[in-house]
Amino acid sequence: TAQNTVSTTLPPAPPPTTEAQLPIGERQNAQYKYEVYTDYVRITRYLGSNASVTIPEKLDGLPVRVIGACSFGGYRNTTLQEVTLPDSIQHIETEAFSECTSLREVHFPSHALQVDYFAFEETPWYEGLTEEFAIVSGILLKYNGTADTVVVPSGVRSLAGKFIPQSTSVNTIVVPESVTTLGIGAFAGVSVRKVVLSAGIKALPAFAFSSCPVLQEVTLPDTLESIGEFAFRDCSLTK
Repeated sequence: TAQNTVSTTLPPAPPPTTEAQLPIGERQNAQYKYEVYTDYVRITRYLGSNASVTIPEKLDGLPVRVIGACSFGGYRNTTLQEVTLPDSIQHIETEAFSECTSLREVHFPSHALQVDYFAFEETPWYEGLTEEFAIVSGILLKYNGTADTVVVPSGVRSLAGKFIPQSTSVNTIVVPESVTTLGIGAFAGVSVRKVVLSAGIKALPAFAFSSCPVLQEVTLPDTLESIGEFAFRDCSLTK
């Protein structure tokens, strides 16, 4: 039987494909470049060099809901040490703060949000999350354990992309009903045989199970309404 090739990195998430998802304009001020949508703003690049940054709740009168891919990171930002996310934030995209090599404090809003893969990769703050289940504001950002069966704690509301390191090998992952949000690439690259998703999850994101070389079974809930692109790419799923 041919073996699937396990990628060490994932490609960027697919771009918006419907007219409703396209920005109606791109703007810039002294601190940010951003895209304007009909009812929210997506930050695409931080232009400043401050050590401490409080991201604004609104830009141009619209709520800032998305921190775009590589908007603060991805280019060895050495000055940013602390960031505060506003209550309006709903989504932190891939590598948004990655390679911010001085980032040691991140303040989340109280609600759970979607955090995609590698959002905080190669930052002191992320590397300092050493608990078995590193949970912040209801978001499971990282699993550091060694159990054969990983049972996500009840009360967790969101699983970050690649919350289990790619080198980890587990038999089963069980996700409780409290989880309603999955980051892009949530289980990507993990050597897991079985995943049980409970009711509460409505959307399976892009690359959710991409490059899972030994995956045999996934239990999907009746609440599931959509499956993202490449959700099972390079995956050995049998049922």
